[in-house]
Amino acid sequence: MLVYADQNLLLKCRDNLDWGDTVIAAHKSGMATLVLSPMHFYEIGTVREDYFERTIQFVEDAGPSWILNRADLLLQEFLCEWDRFWRCGDPSFKAAGDLAHVASAMHRKPRERFLGLTPRDFIEPFRDPVSNQELLDVFKMNLDAHDENRSRYKAGEMTPTILRQVERRYVATQLARVDERGSYLRELHDRANNLLVSEPSFSKISIFVENGAMKRLKAYNVETSMTAARWQGEAKLKENRQVDRDHAVVALSYCDVFVTGDSELRKYCEQAREESTFPLARVVDCEEWIEHLRNV
Repeated sequence: MLVYADQNLLLKCRDNLDWGDTVIAAHKSGMATLVLSPMHFYEIGTVREDYFERTIQFVEDAGPSWILNRADLLLQEFLCEWDRFWRCGDPSFKAAGDLAHVASAMHRKPRERFLGLTPRDFIEPFRDPVSNQELLDVFKMNLDAHDENRSRYKAGEMTPTILRQVERRYVATQLARVDERGSYLRELHDRANNLLVSEPSFSKISIFVENGAMKRLKAYNVETSMTAARWQGEAKLKENRQVDRDHAVVALSYCDVFVTGDSELRKYCEQAREESTFPLARVVDCEEWIEHLRNV
């Protein structure tokens, strides 16, 4: 059983020895495999100095499994369905594994290059604000895009035709990521635009979308559901909510349990579960999960 823990549970395990021992024991026994993602690198890297070492220590003591970050998960999920759709095969990918597995996907280099590295090696760079700037730029870009799309949604402009265009752009963006080089912000959208401009009306991208292949993308549909729910409200998609979304998309889609102490996030997750045609992870509060582990 893969159990994804958001930052709330990590910090509570760090500060409560009994909680930490309970989670680690369940993980080591194989009863409830603790799963983290690269988004934790950023969150742990930005905790207060006086808590930083203890937070890393808990992660190192636990020795968790790791799952691909949201962007790499969406890409691999898409490529599997793209190959299945066009080649009539049945490809698959490995969502969770060890630290080297997710590092290989992040950096587009062989897994062997990351063997022997520890979580600290990936977390330490986030102590430097300069190193975070590209990620902060992405957060800002996503915030602006969300505000614009919510305005269009509330104005009734998100018609089926527009949503089909959004899906086509998503496919083009994933195809552009296959050959991703350099800065995400400078080059990725240009490559996606070039793909859309150069393709004929009934190209492979359009055929893929019009034949309903997007419905088979589990993580994509979870994110789409949560995004639409956010459009209906007024809250800004600030950095913390984007981090929450990243946790939720990977946890709901490819884990068995998602543990979070964030009541607002649990509400959006439960709505996504109700709307989904896929089986998604169970969502539980931190206290509820610890009590469950103590009683099994």
